[in-house]
Amino acid sequence: MRHILLPSVAALLLSPIAVANGEGNHEWPELDRELEALNESLAVETSGPRLWGYVRTNYAFSDEERNAAGASFSGVSLDNVRLAVDGKVGNYSYRLSGDMASGTLNLLDAYTDIPIGEGITGTLGQFKAPFLSSGLVEARDLLFITRTRNGVFSSIRDAGAKFRGDHGRFHWAVAGQNGADGTADKLLLTGRASAEVVGEEMPAWEGAYSSGDEARVNLAVAYQSDDSASDAGALAVEATAIVGGIYVHGEVVDYGDDWTLDPNFPLEQRGGTTPWTLVTSWMLPSEKIELALRYEDYDDVSMPLNYDRSLFTAGANYYVEGHDLKWQLNYAYGRNGGVDDLADKNIIALGLTLGF
Repeated sequence: MRHILLPSVAALLLSPIAVANGEGNHEWPELDRELEALNESLAVETSGPRLWGYVRTNYAFSDEERNAAGASFSGVSLDNVRLAVDGKVGNYSYRLSGDMASGTLNLLDAYTDIPIGEGITGTLGQFKAPFLSSGLVEARDLLFITRTRNGVFSSIRDAGAKFRGDHGRFHWAVAGQNGADGTADKLLLTGRASAEVVGEEMPAWEGAYSSGDEARVNLAVAYQSDDSASDAGALAVEATAIVGGIYVHGEVVDYGDDWTLDPNFPLEQRGGTTPWTLVTSWMLPSEKIELALRYEDYDDVSMPLNYDRSLFTAGANYYVEGHDLKWQLNYAYGRNGGVDDLADKNIIALGLTLGF
């Protein structure tokens, strides 16, 4: 502000002299232009901060026994109470987000995007690893009330650095994050590449809502490795297509033998398994109702016990105002095909999402 005021004060002091010399009618427009250019050179372009968020809640009933008395589960759960802030200072953008569904504010995203070159951006802070699209999608924009099992595993944030590039139909990202050993010297390394082989880029949400009539097909491959173990690598392949209101998505992940004892999921060992998921949905012509089916095979016949689990989910979404206001009705049947004692279960849930 001081740099802007000094030229303005000088102009006021000198104006009587300029007028006395008969120069006032000629010098003022030029002085105005100089002051305007000076202000523009000192100004820093900013946008935001923009506050946004959403609340996701559901009522669920399950015949699975939850206590010693053999009572079934029935109740309301808060899935998300999300608050986020986006903004931009100069060419640098940022995001901060947290969730209060647990009763306390938990930090999620905290990163800065840094422009590097044409189509290339760097990221520093805490963010999701660029692995599976089912993990990267915002919870507000899910097709079902819950993510896929693989999506849950890959939706955890961690601190680190990332580089990504967008070059027409081709996109790539690489990241190095703290990983299982925290701030020790072993890193979680992730790389992802994807391409729109047909049509435009996929929407930021799951499903066929507001996707238009043009066919779209996207293929992606990703690899992730945690250096804290010798064979803790995971290779993922996924394909997504939207044609005439029909949405199809498939994903498969092959986990290395040592991919076990994830600190975020200590009871879900994945080493030596190859779980896969197939999803399809149909957007009715009204653009208000979408019907969906999902099948997941956990491939956990021997890790850590002989479960051999699979999960079938059927859903119906009613979009009042797109993904910002929608109702979701889900029925899920979980099957245990193994020999260890883990009962089959049925769950029915009614979910509500409200975004702002």
